[in-house]
Amino acid sequence: MSVRPLSPHAGGMILKIVVVGLTLTLITQCVVEYRTITWVMGDARANVLKVFGFWLSSILAPGFYLCALWELSNVFARMGRGDAFGPNMVRGLKSTGRCLMMGAAAALALAPSFAKWLDDNLRGFSGLHFNLDIENLTIGLIGLTLYLLARRGVALKTELEQFV
Repeated sequence: MSVRPLSPHAGGMILKIVVVGLTLTLITQCVVEYRTITWVMGDARANVLKVFGFWLSSILAPGFYLCALWELSNVFARMGRGDAFGPNMVRGLKSTGRCLMMGAAAALALAPSFAKWLDDNLRGFSGLHFNLDIENLTIGLIGLTLYLLARRGVALKTELEQFV
Protein backbone atom coordinates (compact mmCIF):
# COMPACT_ATOMS: atom_id res chain seq x y z
CA MET A 1 0.00 0.00 0.00
CA SER A 2 1.45 3.37 -1.00
CA VAL A 3 0.75 6.61 0.76
CA ARG A 4 0.12 9.64 -1.39
CA PRO A 5 2.14 12.67 -0.34
CA LEU A 6 0.26 15.68 0.95
CA SER A 7 -0.14 18.42 -1.65
CA PRO A 8 1.30 21.84 -0.79
CA HIS A 9 -2.17 23.42 -1.03
CA ALA A 10 -3.61 20.93 1.48
CA GLY A 11 -0.55 21.45 3.70
CA GLY A 12 -1.22 25.19 3.66
CA MET A 13 -4.84 24.69 4.69
CA ILE A 14 -3.87 22.31 7.48
CA LEU A 15 -1.26 24.80 8.70
CA LYS A 16 -3.86 27.59 8.79
CA ILE A 17 -6.16 25.40 10.88
CA VAL A 18 -3.24 24.66 13.21
CA VAL A 19 -2.48 28.40 13.51
CA VAL A 20 -6.08 29.17 14.45
CA GLY A 21 -5.98 26.39 17.06
CA LEU A 22 -2.67 27.63 18.47
CA THR A 23 -4.01 31.18 18.62
CA LEU A 24 -7.06 30.06 20.58
CA THR A 25 -4.83 28.02 22.89
CA LEU A 26 -2.54 31.03 23.47
CA ILE A 27 -5.48 33.28 24.29
CA THR A 28 -6.93 30.67 26.66
CA GLN A 29 -3.60 30.28 28.45
CA CYS A 30 -3.21 34.04 28.77
CA VAL A 31 -6.71 34.45 30.19
CA VAL A 32 -5.98 31.75 32.79
CA GLU A 33 -2.67 33.41 33.72
CA TYR A 34 -4.31 36.85 33.75
CA ARG A 35 -6.57 35.74 36.57
CA THR A 36 -3.53 35.10 38.78
CA ILE A 37 -2.26 38.69 38.70
CA THR A 38 -2.08 40.23 42.16
CA TRP A 39 -3.53 43.72 42.11
CA VAL A 40 -2.31 46.74 44.03
CA MET A 41 -5.27 48.10 45.96
CA GLY A 42 -5.81 51.81 45.44
CA ASP A 43 -3.15 52.26 42.73
CA ALA A 44 -4.77 52.28 39.30
CA ARG A 45 -1.53 53.30 37.59
CA ALA A 46 0.34 50.26 38.92
CA ASN A 47 -2.53 47.99 37.92
CA VAL A 48 -2.63 49.38 34.38
CA LEU A 49 1.13 48.86 34.10
CA LYS A 50 0.74 45.28 35.30
CA VAL A 51 -1.91 44.59 32.68
CA PHE A 52 0.17 46.22 29.93
CA GLY A 53 3.30 44.33 30.94
CA PHE A 54 1.42 41.05 31.20
CA TRP A 55 -0.06 41.27 27.72
CA LEU A 56 3.19 42.55 26.22
CA SER A 57 5.23 39.68 27.61
CA SER A 58 2.54 37.05 26.94
CA ILE A 59 1.42 37.91 23.41
CA LEU A 60 4.14 39.82 21.55
CA ALA A 61 6.66 37.08 20.63
CA PRO A 62 4.10 34.26 20.18
CA GLY A 63 2.01 36.63 18.05
CA PHE A 64 4.91 37.17 15.67
CA TYR A 65 5.56 33.43 15.56
CA LEU A 66 1.91 32.74 14.70
CA CYS A 67 2.08 35.39 11.96
CA ALA A 68 5.16 33.62 10.58
CA LEU A 69 3.25 30.32 10.48
CA TRP A 70 0.34 32.02 8.72
CA GLU A 71 2.71 33.46 6.11
CA LEU A 72 4.27 30.03 5.70
CA SER A 73 0.84 28.55 5.02
CA ASN A 74 0.45 31.13 2.24
CA VAL A 75 3.81 30.02 0.83
CA PHE A 76 2.53 26.44 0.73
CA ALA A 77 -0.63 27.60 -1.03
CA ARG A 78 1.48 29.41 -3.64
CA MET A 79 3.54 26.27 -4.15
CA GLY A 80 0.29 24.38 -4.74
CA ARG A 81 -0.70 26.91 -7.42
CA GLY A 82 2.62 26.36 -9.18
CA ASP A 83 4.39 29.62 -8.23
CA ALA A 84 7.88 28.08 -8.33
CA PHE A 85 9.90 31.02 -7.11
CA GLY A 86 7.97 34.05 -8.26
CA PRO A 87 7.64 37.41 -6.58
CA ASN A 88 4.75 36.29 -4.35
CA MET A 89 6.71 33.28 -3.12
CA VAL A 90 9.74 35.43 -2.34
CA ARG A 91 7.56 37.98 -0.55
CA GLY A 92 6.05 35.19 1.56
CA LEU A 93 9.43 33.71 2.49
CA LYS A 94 10.83 37.14 3.35
CA SER A 95 7.75 37.94 5.43
CA THR A 96 8.03 34.61 7.25
CA GLY A 97 11.69 35.30 8.01
CA ARG A 98 10.90 38.85 9.17
CA CYS A 99 8.14 37.65 11.49
CA LEU A 100 10.43 35.02 13.02
CA MET A 101 13.19 37.61 13.54
CA MET A 102 10.78 40.14 15.09
CA GLY A 103 9.33 37.48 17.39
CA ALA A 104 12.81 36.48 18.49
CA ALA A 105 13.78 40.12 19.05
CA ALA A 106 10.62 40.61 21.10
CA ALA A 107 11.35 37.55 23.23
CA LEU A 108 15.07 38.25 23.61
CA ALA A 109 15.12 42.00 24.22
CA LEU A 110 11.79 43.85 24.09
CA ALA A 111 9.73 41.85 26.57
CA PRO A 112 12.49 41.60 29.23
CA SER A 113 13.34 45.31 28.88
CA PHE A 114 9.73 46.44 29.08
CA ALA A 115 9.06 44.06 31.98
CA LYS A 116 11.98 45.54 33.94
CA TRP A 117 10.89 49.06 33.08
CA LEU A 118 7.29 48.38 34.13
CA ASP A 119 8.39 46.61 37.32
CA ASP A 120 10.29 49.77 38.23
CA ASN A 121 7.00 51.69 37.75
CA LEU A 122 8.34 53.80 34.88
CA ARG A 123 10.97 55.48 37.07
CA GLY A 124 13.36 55.72 34.19
CA PHE A 125 14.86 53.63 31.49
CA SER A 126 17.54 51.41 32.99
CA GLY A 127 18.93 50.04 29.73
CA LEU A 128 18.21 46.99 27.68
CA HIS A 129 17.75 43.68 29.43
CA PHE A 130 18.12 40.41 27.57
CA ASN A 131 16.72 36.94 27.95
CA LEU A 132 19.20 34.94 25.88
CA ASP A 133 17.67 31.52 25.57
CA ILE A 134 18.59 29.00 22.92
CA GLU A 135 15.08 28.55 21.55
CA ASN A 136 14.49 32.18 20.64
CA LEU A 137 18.02 32.64 19.32
CA THR A 138 17.50 29.62 17.08
CA ILE A 139 14.15 30.87 15.84
CA GLY A 140 15.65 34.27 15.05
CA LEU A 141 18.53 32.71 13.14
CA ILE A 142 16.13 30.50 11.17
CA GLY A 143 14.16 33.63 10.29
CA LEU A 144 17.33 35.38 9.16
CA THR A 145 18.26 32.34 7.07
CA LEU A 146 14.85 32.25 5.38
CA TYR A 147 15.04 35.95 4.62
CA LEU A 148 18.56 35.72 3.17
CA LEU A 149 17.73 32.57 1.17
CA ALA A 150 14.73 34.31 -0.40
CA ARG A 151 16.91 37.27 -1.39
CA ARG A 152 19.63 35.00 -2.76
CA GLY A 153 17.06 32.91 -4.64
CA VAL A 154 15.80 35.98 -6.49
CA ALA A 155 19.36 36.89 -7.49
CA LEU A 156 20.04 33.34 -8.70
CA LYS A 157 16.77 33.17 -10.63
CA THR A 158 17.54 36.49 -12.34
CA GLU A 159 21.03 35.27 -13.22
CA LEU A 160 19.68 31.99 -14.65
CA GLU A 161 17.07 33.80 -16.72
CA GLN A 162 19.81 35.88 -18.33
CA PHE A 163 21.43 32.69 -19.65
CA VAL A 164 18.24 31.54 -21.38
